[in-house]
Amino acid sequence: MIKLSDYLNYLSDEIIQARKSMDLKSIENAKFYAEHEYLKYFKAPRFTMPSIKLEIPIEISALDSQTKYNFKMNEDNFLYHINKNLSNLEKKYSVKLKKFTKKDLSQKEFQNTVKKLEKKDQRYIDNLNAQIDLTDIKKTLPKLTIANTEMRTQEIDKNTIIKQEIEDALSNSFKTLYTPSAIKLNNIYISPETKSLKDVENDKILVKLNVELVEENLKITKIKNADGSEIEEIILDQ
Repeated sequence: MIKLSDYLNYLSDEIIQARKSMDLKSIENAKFYAEHEYLKYFKAPRFTMPSIKLEIPIEISALDSQTKYNFKMNEDNFLYHINKNLSNLEKKYSVKLKKFTKKDLSQKEFQNTVKKLEKKDQRYIDNLNAQIDLTDIKKTLPKLTIANTEMRTQEIDKNTIIKQEIEDALSNSFKTLYTPSAIKLNNIYISPETKSLKDVENDKILVKLNVELVEENLKITKIKNADGSEIEEIILDQ
């Protein structure tokens, strides 16, 4: 897995080396023509590459990106998602869980969490999960959510698992209130790939990279000033 920019630089270097080899061969041929008894009257042939087009299959392995989010509290939306998740947990573990109400959302602990999330939005982040701090709400989880579980003492491990899943449900419900407002792409990591699209793993994206390298000459010459100092001049031939 390499950066796309590094891969393109590699292709460019290889083509430059190919042209360099051809230019050296052209010089060798020109010298041969100049010294030949009859060929010296002919123009020495030179192979050029005005344009090179490449169609390269690559596999996008990973994206290094950051996203800026806007957090906006929507109580109806939050209640719908959290209570739906709690209902799923009830069916999964055969327990009874107290659902969230708007009264719960008005509690100080919940409001503190909302204020923290609002304060943290509109900044570029790598991972949305790291933004959601449930410290304040976790203090109230036992009385807010778990009620009449009818668990025996030996089922304490199961109880711990349920509490963790409730926290996950809370975190996921908050994530539904985030809206991406901007994305900053830092790097694209690829794997040069020749397999067909159907052979690629489901979590990979196979694309065809169309690259065209055009022959635009760049020449650096040195010029002497009247005072004898040298200056460099860059000439672009497009």
